[in-house]
Amino acid sequence: MNVPDISSKHFDDTHDLEDRPELLRVLRVAARALQSEDQSLRSALEAQEDIARKISNGHGLTYWVYETTLVYTIWKAWLRETKVSWEVAKRTGDKDPIKWFDLRLEIGGQEILVEAKWWNSAANKALSQVLSDIDKLEGARETNAALLLTFWWGVELGQDLEKATRAIGAHGPKWSLKYCAAFRADSEFARKRGPGYFAVVAWMPDEARAPG
Repeated sequence: MNVPDISSKHFDDTHDLEDRPELLRVLRVAARALQSEDQSLRSALEAQEDIARKISNGHGLTYWVYETTLVYTIWKAWLRETKVSWEVAKRTGDKDPIKWFDLRLEIGGQEILVEAKWWNSAANKALSQVLSDIDKLEGARETNAALLLTFWWGVELGQDLEKATRAIGAHGPKWSLKYCAAFRADSEFARKRGPGYFAVVAWMPDEARAPG
């Protein structure tokens, strides 16, 4: 899968979902919704110049937003496009405790459980939480399709994707990169090294065949 190229445009995405057009469509809706939220937050902050000058880490989604903010933005956008629930309780086995999943999609008559993780800058410090979400989804795969959504910002998207793929691949269960969208983003870290980006990256188990 190629790396999105935002060197000459503000948004780009790539995918390995040719046989899953409906899933691809809703993932693009999610990415565009986050891009719109990034622009809205940046515009609001920069409208107050004295406040904006004091915020050094970023004026959009690279600011200290919470994971819940990102999931809420996606959920709201998906409500107009497909059947979706937020914060879903599932028992993955007769004797298993109830587990909570961030989102549940219904595509082509099949349920897809979604865990979302704000990976910040794709740093190793958040990797354990990403892998914990994979383990949770693995436990539910006997009855449901599974999708992991990750978000992060940075400067070198190709290098960061390679690092993330390596880290997830080394965990054990084989999950593959299925979708990546990127749009230009503002952050102090990026300003020092070149144009920054914000990425929306989706992973699925290799043998999973999500409907759509």
